[in-house]
Amino acid sequence: MNRKAYVLISIFLAAIFGWGLGYIRLPYIAEEYSFGVGVLTAIAIIGLTALLTFLLKTKKIISSSEYSKKSFWLILTCVTTAAVCIFLYQKNDTQQNKIETQSNLIVAQSEAIIALEQRNLMALVATVLAAADTELAQSSTRSLSQAIIDRIADLSHSLKPYRQVTKDSIVNRELSRERGQLLLSLSKMRINELSFRKIRQQSTFAYAELEEGRLVGINLSGIDLMRANLKSANLTGTRLDSAVLLETNLSRAKLVNGSLIGADLMRANFDWADMTSCNLSNARLDGTSMISVNLYAANLSSVQAKYSNLHNAILKDANFTNSTFNIVDLTKANLYNANLVQAKMTRVEFYNSNLENVLVDAKWYKTLHESNTEGSSYLLDKYDFTVSDSDSTQFFRITHKKSLTAL
Repeated sequence: MNRKAYVLISIFLAAIFGWGLGYIRLPYIAEEYSFGVGVLTAIAIIGLTALLTFLLKTKKIISSSEYSKKSFWLILTCVTTAAVCIFLYQKNDTQQNKIETQSNLIVAQSEAIIALEQRNLMALVATVLAAADTELAQSSTRSLSQAIIDRIADLSHSLKPYRQVTKDSIVNRELSRERGQLLLSLSKMRINELSFRKIRQQSTFAYAELEEGRLVGINLSGIDLMRANLKSANLTGTRLDSAVLLETNLSRAKLVNGSLIGADLMRANFDWADMTSCNLSNARLDGTSMISVNLYAANLSSVQAKYSNLHNAILKDANFTNSTFNIVDLTKANLYNANLVQAKMTRVEFYNSNLENVLVDAKWYKTLHESNTEGSSYLLDKYDFTVSDSDSTQFFRITHKKSLTAL
């Protein structure tokens, strides 16, 4: 094969390779420039191939003509194989994207159908609530019959959560706007406590969409609000004792003077929530996120917390007596004047935390240090934990001046 044939083959293969690079937009600059980039890449490869051909033909580099031809064909084979592999990879990637798009479209259509079905049930909800309102008006005690309570409970279970379909995406979190509307409606009907308690016990409001909802000063004890969305909701003075709030979103919610005694708050989100003077005694806080939460003067006695995050939390005047904290982040938390008497804290992080005037047991720091608590050295540098009285029943307040004042 003569030299011209080599050059023509090189130009042809380089053009194909350059077109392939342009097709996959490599190197990527912008969508509208992909063709131009491909052309420039093709020209560059043509020049490189021509130079390589020239070098292989030069006796100064390789003296053997037969070896030169074999090397040339080997290089061309490698270039061609690379181009084909890139093209096939891009084609497969494009096909996978099409399949994923079609799958998302099917999911979106399914969710839209479910949403339509759930909205159609709201007509039935309105009918039941109207019947309940009639009963309440006729009852001097504002009570409901068991039949109406059963119908409300059945409806709450019929209202299923679904993912919201927006204009260009599908929300990953499943929620039920209809359950949220049902709860808001019931909270405004002034149902007597006995009837409302039966509704809470028999119904479910899990996954309820209640963002920015107003549930002020009502009794929701024992209610099932698992995985509900209560972001920025107003729950001032609301009772949620023994409520199921597993993985519930309560970020930026207002729970001032609220009650969460014995509530299941595992993996719930209370980031930036206002929980001033809130009662959380005996609550479960495993995996709960409370970043920058305001728990001023809150009652956290006998709470169980593991893998919880209270970074930058306000815990001034909070009561932690008999609480158990295991692997909890309290970095940059403000615990001024808090009560940590008989609080069991294992591997708790205290870096840059404020423990001034905190009430503790005499051997509190010793126990803390023996549990390999992160930040214990920081506390030792900032505060004085030397106690002259060995009586472990004696309590002390930590001071900033590296001294402990006996009560």
